[in-house]
Amino acid sequence: MHPRISVIMPVWNVEPYLRECMDSILDQTMGDLEFICIDDASDDGSPQILKEYAERDPRVKLLHTEHVGAYLARKAGVDVAVGEFVYFMDSDDVLDTNAFKELLEDVDREHLDQIIFSAEVFSDEEDEESFKERRKRFEAYYAIPDAFCGKVMSGPDLMYELERDGHFFVSPPFRLTKLAPFKEREYPFPHGAPFHADEFFTPVSLYFSDRAMIVNRRYYRRRVRPGSISTVLHKEKVHVSSLLNVIFHLCMFKPLQDDMVLRRADIAANMVKLVRAVMRRGAGLDVETMTGLLSDLRVPLAPEVKMFLAACFVPLMFELQRSEARNERKLASRDAEIAKLRTELAAALRDGVSARREIADEMAREVASANAEAKRLADAAARLRRESQEVAGSESYRTGMAVTWPLRWLYRLISPKGGK
Repeated sequence: MHPRISVIMPVWNVEPYLRECMDSILDQTMGDLEFICIDDASDDGSPQILKEYAERDPRVKLLHTEHVGAYLARKAGVDVAVGEFVYFMDSDDVLDTNAFKELLEDVDREHLDQIIFSAEVFSDEEDEESFKERRKRFEAYYAIPDAFCGKVMSGPDLMYELERDGHFFVSPPFRLTKLAPFKEREYPFPHGAPFHADEFFTPVSLYFSDRAMIVNRRYYRRRVRPGSISTVLHKEKVHVSSLLNVIFHLCMFKPLQDDMVLRRADIAANMVKLVRAVMRRGAGLDVETMTGLLSDLRVPLAPEVKMFLAACFVPLMFELQRSEARNERKLASRDAEIAKLRTELAAALRDGVSARREIADEMAREVASANAEAKRLADAAARLRRESQEVAGSESYRTGMAVTWPLRWLYRLISPKGGK
């Protein structure tokens, strides 16, 4: 007998979080499940933990992939899964242990193909005060308006209504989905999309769901940590390439192509949102790089789909043109600034040379003046010495000294110093 739920979880270097995550699945109050764990070439202690759990619990099944990324690892899990429903778990997060039991009650009562729920976010690597703002942003993204809760509708209807209201999120771990469509149908994979494959997988899963519903329950606890795929920064080129691949491969998805006549505006709005994400991520890239990424895509599309996609890319084309014009203006302004700086530098050098020359001339004049004064003083001293010698050797000087000797002797005798 097949289990009700196949839990599929790619694992790559999450040793510190893996036990808590696996316990949250294996401790579900609805335990009729298989737990397919795909070790995506981890090089930490994760494989040992997976082996330990597999030996302890027969519901745990291990697969191995050669670091193909989360999306292909999930696909490898789908290929061997046998449950009625499929659930994709992220290996560093936590699921409420009552989630499967309560979700299946809704599924069975409403005969659902997919049920969607919400999440709370947490971080055990940041203090609460610094995490407060990030928590607000994430929880606003995961908010579910009450107006949508409990309504059964087709997957595409639910997706586009949430999209129009600004509350559509793409995270696979926030949904329990019928497995059969993924086993029975082929759908294109966005090769070259390591970061944004969820933007492809989630619309596809909703197109496979005839009856879908969303509930405002925060069963999922999402861990925000440095180094996770969702928090990777400064890889703009890879993000842009991933988003472009998602856009083009969504256009290759036949059910979406067939829906373009009736839902053209909704599909275009979703595509334009993805194009804006390309523009935002590519803001730091030059025009040549962006054009090269677009040129690298060689996707076979029907003419009418190409026209539709071209219309969606009009904002990006205009933005590229504006960006190029801005770059040209910046370049011209920079060249003018460089020329101005060169002129100022040349003038400063000339002024510096002139100033140095004036200073040197002034110092030379002062040295010459000092030398002349020193020579004048030396000449005066020599003249005084000669005159003194002449006076001391004269007959009148010797006579004067003899005549004044008694007076000088008497002065010394009566003076205070002389009398001591």
